[in-house]
Amino acid sequence: ENGGCLPEGKAKVILKQLVDAAKDLEEKQIFHRDIKSDNILIETGSDVPRVRIIDFGLSCFATERSRFRFFYGTPIHSPPECYWGKKYRPGPTTVWQMGVVLYEALHVGDFNIMTFIENELKFNEHLSPHCRNFLDACLTEVPEKRPTLGDLQRHPWLR
Repeated sequence: ENGGCLPEGKAKVILKQLVDAAKDLEEKQIFHRDIKSDNILIETGSDVPRVRIIDFGLSCFATERSRFRFFYGTPIHSPPECYWGKKYRPGPTTVWQMGVVLYEALHVGDFNIMTFIENELKFNEHLSPHCRNFLDACLTEVPEKRPTLGDLQRHPWLR
């Protein structure tokens, strides 16, 4: 209906709920590991779409200090640290996945980690500055420099 992508306003409604849900999982020490468009259901029967995260088959319990070596999830959506075979943490990985979902919502075509690493990822030039900042923050290459889920909840784009 929208040429393969969502208008920014609709993407914002979905991302706000998705970030809140991911933060709730984090507080319950649940690491989903594979948040992606295919694992999100959107109920559209009311004025405001309602988001549900599904498919917890790869999830595990994890704390903020947990570290993982083997990546479980969708390889083309993996954060750079997983692609390079380094240890990864739940929080930064989930934030990366928020960026992948937002990228795919606002652009035609799928996200691919190789395109990102090769600096060939094309961004919609019509995104608002706050939206682009949110997307850039989530897709920061260095995991320690990515915002937390709490930071994302307070980001100006979601307010």
